[in-house]
Amino acid sequence: MEKEKYRKKAKETVDDIFNQIEVLEQKRHHVSKEMKAEYDEQIAALKARYAELENQYKELELSSGQAWQDTKNKFAESADYFKSGLTKIAEIFESDQERPKPDQA
Repeated sequence: MEKEKYRKKAKETVDDIFNQIEVLEQKRHHVSKEMKAEYDEQIAALKARYAELENQYKELELSSGQAWQDTKNKFAESADYFKSGLTKIAEIFESDQERPKPDQA
């Protein structure tokens, strides 16, 4: 993929991840008390990794040659981490929503 196209796609990825984290944060108040700690832990890990991803994107914009390829690989690795992290949080939320609430038992 040509550098400019990859950079554009990378920017879309960064923006999409940011939006997904915001959506997950908004869903926090729907999570049971028992699951909030795990949910919060996962969100905090994603936010930390998001900061790294954002820095990698900035490096990607400025780099060229072999440095660009190395940065591109690091960015792709971080983006993959997010996919699995977002999936894990979604699973926590879904499993929590499927659990019977104490007042529903």
